[in-house]
Amino acid sequence: MQHQSTPKLPSLCVWLALCVALTCTALAQPKGGSETSKGSSTPAEVTEPSASSDEQSRAVRQADFEFDDAISVRVKSVQVYVRDKKGNPIKGLKAEDFVLLENGRPMSLTNFYEFEAGRRTDEADVPEMTQLERIQANPDEDPRFFSSVPEDRRLYLTIYVDHQNIRPQNRNRVFRDVRAFLRKHIGREDRVQLVTYARSVKVVREWTADASLISQGLFEEERHTGGRTSVDSDRRDIFEAIQDARSLSVLSSRARLFAEEQYNDAQFTLDGLRSVIDNVAGIPGRKALLYVSDGLPMMAGQEVFEAVLERADAGDLNGTGDTSGLRMQSFEYDISARLRSVTAAANANGVTFYTLDAAGLLGRSLRGADMRSTDLSSSIESTWSNNMQGPLMFLASDTGGEFAVNTNNFALALEKMNTDFRDYYSLGYAPPHPGTGREYRIKVQVKGKRGKGIGVIRYANSYRDKSPDKEMQEATLAGLQYGVENNKLGIRLKESQRIARSDGTFMVHIDVQIPLGKIAIIPRTEDVHIAKLQLWVQARDGEGDLSEPQREELPLTIPNADVETIGEKQYSYTMRLIMGAGDQWVSIGVRDALGGDTSVVTQTLKLGS
Repeated sequence: MQHQSTPKLPSLCVWLALCVALTCTALAQPKGGSETSKGSSTPAEVTEPSASSDEQSRAVRQADFEFDDAISVRVKSVQVYVRDKKGNPIKGLKAEDFVLLENGRPMSLTNFYEFEAGRRTDEADVPEMTQLERIQANPDEDPRFFSSVPEDRRLYLTIYVDHQNIRPQNRNRVFRDVRAFLRKHIGREDRVQLVTYARSVKVVREWTADASLISQGLFEEERHTGGRTSVDSDRRDIFEAIQDARSLSVLSSRARLFAEEQYNDAQFTLDGLRSVIDNVAGIPGRKALLYVSDGLPMMAGQEVFEAVLERADAGDLNGTGDTSGLRMQSFEYDISARLRSVTAAANANGVTFYTLDAAGLLGRSLRGADMRSTDLSSSIESTWSNNMQGPLMFLASDTGGEFAVNTNNFALALEKMNTDFRDYYSLGYAPPHPGTGREYRIKVQVKGKRGKGIGVIRYANSYRDKSPDKEMQEATLAGLQYGVENNKLGIRLKESQRIARSDGTFMVHIDVQIPLGKIAIIPRTEDVHIAKLQLWVQARDGEGDLSEPQREELPLTIPNADVETIGEKQYSYTMRLIMGAGDQWVSIGVRDALGGDTSVVTQTLKLGS
């Protein structure tokens, strides 16, 4: 399956032809009523097993007034890894030990949790139920989705193998340790996907809890020829030409051509990383990306420019003179700005980078056996090594992860990554700005005596304050693409009617049932309380084509007389979807605009024969 950086969105005229058109207007109504126009304040049904229909319709109605949701509190959570000088977790810190700054301003913590071995230390260590016990305790829940880990704490790990920038022998050596890591540490509550890059991004294994499937995929990828070998050959030819040539202009031209090609390749490589980051944006939980490569050039072709300049300084080239222009040209191939855009996207989407330099201590050298007798100085070798490792360090450091360079002990690096997955602090605060879409810088410190024994504090040092609408669009899309569900509100979907139409399409009625006891309500007047729900819907057909996301606002009023019993009721909202024959998927997101909790659930439909 090819992984696309952005989903394909057909135009309106194509939706009907592809049979994934959505008609989300005129959906709130009593059961059995006629269609209403968009914006209608027609009462919506509330069902309660023991209540009459009159009591149900009286319990909650769509409000006929406007109000904003500025009172909704949005909490930003920052994962913080505190390690001593040996790299071991420092445990037992309290909220008062931390200082969190946003753009230099101190923030008050609203939530604080310590996680040890993957569990919150303030939660009771309850024995895990068997599958039968879960079914008996939750008879109405689908047992396929039972989980002892809340969805917002689940680990989603992407193993990203950069074939374009790795040598096969180095890659396969790392794979042995990665497979051992998967066997030892990936449990059934975790999710892993295997992604590769070879001038295009490919999802080799989609999200799974089965570590053996990922290991099998790694074995299959060992047959792939690494792209770095051809780069090594090109560089070797240039180094040999530097020894033989007599013209500075010729060598300068070759250096620029090499740097240009490597610069373009690096841009495409980072675009591939960015596409994977963007595609996991709507997934809840903790997201990590293990990037395996032999490194990327921070300044493409820098080692070649340095070799030409060394030869020019020797004074035996024609045209040797002021070489400052050549040195300045080398800075044109700096990828740091593009790297920063990748880490900014990762921080915006909650993705932490862990980077492995597969070259290790043995595979990082410009002095191959077939390099003839090229005279390379040690400074060029050092420049090249640092240049290739710089982006690996940057990706990890900017997102709060770890990098492993200058080591052959990849197993130890993977163990450190696993420690991050299980032992960390979560600091939550309410940003003083409502979804501006801007980027904000984060700084975390441990104050007083508790900070003296600390070796390092790691965290994502920025984030983009997405609007609730953007976050819900991403979450709804993730439901379609990956089947990820996060149902804090406990909503249910129920197909209530299916009507075949003369044009071969179907009118499908889906009831969105929302427990009112889980949403926030506030007093509005002496007679009523209010609530506000927002609903997103998006669909995908069997060909993978997506509809445009649709959004509905559902302001509700609840008579004061019904507030005490509101927890026993549910609000039902009927959606009418026009769909065609074949397999269809519908993802529906609901947000409690006052309380801030959200749900995303999906429904699979097979229409027609």
